[in-house]
Amino acid sequence: MFKPDLLTLIIEEETNYWGGVRKISTSELSELFRVLTVSHSIASHLEGNIVFSDSEHRLNVHECLGEMLLLGNTEESSNNTVTFNQSIDAFYQRSFDNLYLPNGLEVVSISYNSPLKVVISGGPMKILLLTVAVLGGEVNVGDFSVKMPGISEAVQSLSQTYLEVQKYKDKKELADKVIENHVMQLPHPDIYQINSLSNKI
Repeated sequence: MFKPDLLTLIIEEETNYWGGVRKISTSELSELFRVLTVSHSIASHLEGNIVFSDSEHRLNVHECLGEMLLLGNTEESSNNTVTFNQSIDAFYQRSFDNLYLPNGLEVVSISYNSPLKVVISGGPMKILLLTVAVLGGEVNVGDFSVKMPGISEAVQSLSQTYLEVQKYKDKKELADKVIENHVMQLPHPDIYQINSLSNKI
């Protein structure tokens, strides 16, 4: 029987004003799932294009992140979308309207005993790794778990880079440099360098 590839996301809780652990809110969890869905959708779509073209090119984190951060540059959204969250929301809505979500990301299980653990599936392992790498996930190949940054930390980091990219949206080389700087700050700027996984993805 076919068993899908799974990843367990271990999502860090953040501290509150008094220095204690702050529980993750439903709105934060919703935001995480929305960004994960868009990241997964982009990786799946780009990989599908490569497979369809019979190319030997290997999809990478820079391409996936670039696609996500340049979402606001489409003609229909450029006049209205000014923040990363608005850009993600607009893409998310268009995705469902156009049935753009191939091999959609699925939640297999959720456990919240501090930290929050979410098991996900959706297509091959390479797509799952690209999905979480863009958000700053750090993979443990021993048990296929991924230590994720705090939700607000991850979204804030992407939001800041998004605003920087928008400044250079008409200057591709400069925009690419901003994206590359962000990629190099991630735990896995190159998923093909993750130990013991390079031959499997």
